[in-house]
Amino acid sequence: MELSRSLRTLLVAALLLGCWGLVEDLRNMDKDGAIDLRNRVTGARLMVRHTDPYFYKWKIDDGDLFCDPFNASTVPVSKTTVSPLALALNVPFQGLNYRTIQWGWLLVQYLCLAGGFWVWSSGQRRIDLAWGAVFTLLYCFTPSWRLHVDRGQTYVLYASLMLGMAALTLMKTRAREWLEGLGSALLCGLRPVYLGCGGRFLAKRQLPLWAGLVMGAVLVLGAPSLIGGSGIWGNYARAMNVHSQLYLTQTVPARAPMEFSSEVEGMPLDMLAGFAPNIPFGDTSIYKLVSFALPSQLLLIVWAALAVFSGFRRSSSDAALRWWSVAAWAVVGDFLLPAFRNPYNDVLIWPVLLLGLQVLRGGARKTWIAMALLLLLAQTVVWRLPPGFIPVPSAVALLLALVVVVWTAFFADKLGSDVPTPMKPGRHTRRRS
Repeated sequence: MELSRSLRTLLVAALLLGCWGLVEDLRNMDKDGAIDLRNRVTGARLMVRHTDPYFYKWKIDDGDLFCDPFNASTVPVSKTTVSPLALALNVPFQGLNYRTIQWGWLLVQYLCLAGGFWVWSSGQRRIDLAWGAVFTLLYCFTPSWRLHVDRGQTYVLYASLMLGMAALTLMKTRAREWLEGLGSALLCGLRPVYLGCGGRFLAKRQLPLWAGLVMGAVLVLGAPSLIGGSGIWGNYARAMNVHSQLYLTQTVPARAPMEFSSEVEGMPLDMLAGFAPNIPFGDTSIYKLVSFALPSQLLLIVWAALAVFSGFRRSSSDAALRWWSVAAWAVVGDFLLPAFRNPYNDVLIWPVLLLGLQVLRGGARKTWIAMALLLLLAQTVVWRLPPGFIPVPSAVALLLALVVVVWTAFFADKLGSDVPTPMKPGRHTRRRS
């Protein structure tokens, strides 16, 4: 079936907008310091030295390699908030000059986006491929993606891993269940808030999957401990608790002067601490959207328990449907974290959009496409609206994820035979629409 003229036109327009976004990212990176990447690089360097990266406080005598201009001396914790496993991913590159790492990470972010789309595309109908490409390219035009790239964030890595896991489990290979368990454990290690979602897979009660989960857990806990010392996971947990308390009590740290060199690793200090001022951002966590009085621990525990319970109650054999559900649960859990949530987190809705195309058929699929386009439009018009509008697209993404959660938990059986079947061994051809 040939693509309609309107869809082809939309695809070309999305491609042009995505290319414009890439040019803007290159311009921003040329003059800014990827400030969120900086604390991961300094954290990895401290990790290799067996120095706690989560409570470290830099002094000018420590030298350029460990300098993060945003690691305020008046706050008990550093700006490093990623898990020890995520921190360990930076260890192979920590010896490079920071400017080299910065440009390399820009490339990695786009490779994750392209790679996630590529692995998802295997076996998809031509029309679904076109809509998936439109969603991906239009997202590259949004300020949330500009912010993600400018800050040097990692959420696109988690989103791509979800799509990779969904694609992997569609293949009828002997190692499929084992790899699914291993990948689920690694995903939880990179982003511990996904633990509840990982628990959904226990409902399958398959020995290879359990073996993969156990082996993954050993790698998740063991690898960072070998690099950074046996106490690194404990330090991480304590630091995240401090961050949470500072956020929930809305504590504003006192300003104190810090001494810096005029250049750090060959970069002017203003560039290292700089970020694109024209990209809108703001707090989009549920606590900011609703009330800081919400009980954060209870919300997270209940959400994780519901994720596990839902998995045992309805363990679908369809991988795309299962990962669509997991991706949506992960989006909602991300909003519940007691921490400042930036719009760059919204890349986590991307795999939800793509997997929805794969699962839904008929009128439900048309409705899904319309909702996805409205979400992307809302994310785009943030550029031109007052700052008070910034959280609205994130709230729309949250509502969309909640729709998927409810659908997959209670109404998935109504999808019936329209749900795609797993691919046979050795088949990698695309379906005809």
